[in-house]
Order: sequence, then structure tokens, then C-alpha cells
Amino acid sequence: MTDEQRKRIASGESVLVENMWSEKKQRHYDARLQFNACKGGFDYDFKGIARRQEQTAAQEQNRQQERGLVIPARLKGKDLTEEQQASLAQGKATYIKDMTDNEGNLFSAFVRVNHERAKFDFFKWNPDKSKKQEQSQQAAVPQDGTKPANAVSRNRPVQKADKKGVSI
Repeated sequence: MTDEQRKRIASGESVLVENMWSEKKQRHYDARLQFNACKGGFDYDFKGIARRQEQTAAQEQNRQQERGLVIPARLKGKDLTEEQQASLAQGKATYIKDMTDNEGNLFSAFVRVNHERAKFDFFKWNPDKSKKQEQSQQAAVPQDGTKPANAVSRNRPVQKADKKGVSI
């Protein structure tokens, strides 16, 4: 802290202190500090303090490099767009067309980063979407909006005419 910051804290003002180190979270942070005479210690205020996005992006890239996997600009012979690289960096499955396999054949697939094995996984279907969930949603709502013929209606009151052997 500078001498000016120390004087302002001594006079009871709140002072922005940047780049403090957190042993618990093992990273730097910014906060406004103000001495609390009742507690005999400092109050930390994080409201309105946002780190620059460039720093967080650089930190994420450093973490990926530490894990041993860097998102390339070219994957399996296909140049990746910035959007595809960003999506892969966030851990999302990304559809990439016209890649070349080891035998020279073109293929398209969903690609997702596997950090544990430090490689890319390739999928025929989007692994971020549950196949069962998609099937149940498609079966539940037909295209024309009508109720399927084999749908069972539960919790409806039984009419006397519905019972066998009862005449009205």
C-alpha cells in the first residue's frame, strides 16, 4: 500500500487496494478496505469491483496450459474459427465439419476437450444433450400439437358410462 492509502485508511476512509493475494483461493483479488474500530480489524468490500476480462481469459489459458492441453487454431486439418476455439476452451461440445481422419477421409463430429486425458473426444451426437431427454420431448409433443393415440390419460374422473355392465 502507498503512504497515501495508509493515511486515507487511518482517517477512516474506504480505499481500493488492488492485486492482494488470497492464500485460501490461491489467486489475486481487488477489494475496498476500511478499518472497523469496533471490530479492531478491516472490512472488505467487493461491490462494484470487476476484474478485466482480458485477465480472466489469460488466466483460463494459463490453467489450460498447466493441464497440458492448448486449444489449437487447426484441428484434424480444419482451421477453427474463434467462436469454435472459445467454445472448446469453455468445455462445451462444438460441431466441426470437414475434418480429416488418420486415413485421409473427411468427417464431421462434435468435439469436446477431455482435460483428464489431455486430448479431444469426438462424438457422433452432441454429448451435452441427453439422448433420452430429446426422445422423451419428441414423443411427448407431436408435430401437429395433438395428443398421441396411445397416450394414457391419468387422474380423470370415471364416468358411470365408462364402467362395464352399468346402464343409465
